[in-house]
Amino acid sequence: MRDKMIMIVDDAYLYREVLKLHLLKSFRHVTVVPSGEKALEMSRQAAYDLVILDIHLPGLSGWAVLDKMKLYAPGTKVIIATSDEREREKCRAGNREAFDVLEKPFSLEQLDDLISRALSL
Repeated sequence: MRDKMIMIVDDAYLYREVLKLHLLKSFRHVTVVPSGEKALEMSRQAAYDLVILDIHLPGLSGWAVLDKMKLYAPGTKVIIATSDEREREKCRAGNREAFDVLEKPFSLEQLDDLISRALSL
């Protein structure tokens, strides 16, 4: 699993960097980007196994990123990370093709468990 490629998409710098440092303990390839546009650009350049995606991004929303990513990278698992209850319910209702949703704030153990499940399928 160490060679899996992971992308973190969030506009909060500190959040991205903390997750990156944590994930680099288990994965060799961790990319962080601050916007939906940059996430789509990066996903066109490489085949990511997993994307951790914030919904509330400047510019292109996380939902728009998810929809576009599923068109040209259907094998990429996407975990939605949000503190917005309405967005969590939208994802859980199956209206979107995300693997799962993480409620912010979450523990690193919760993140690790969800990543393990996503990458083992």
